[in-house]
Amino acid sequence: MVISNSAHAGDVVEEPWDVFASGQAWKEEGHPGKLPSWEVLYRARSAVYRPYDAFSWNCENFVAYCHGLPATSPQLAVVLIAAAVGAVIIARS
Repeated sequence: MVISNSAHAGDVVEEPWDVFASGQAWKEEGHPGKLPSWEVLYRARSAVYRPYDAFSWNCENFVAYCHGLPATSPQLAVVLIAAAVGAVIIARS
């Protein structure tokens, strides 16, 4: 079983691995925090049914939260910076 947060599911869900992976390749990313595994699992299950939000509660926010880290999203930060740069370029054109 996997506990995940995705736009596809719409919220945090616990689902079988094959449903989560949808036939796609995957790799283990490790254990980013210092919390014991039982506490990470508890935190993940406590968030089940919390709605997905691309800006404030996406998959990266969820993983960070589960591991007791600041709920940030480096991926979202890159997208927002790229959008800002694009807007500046368009405005100068």
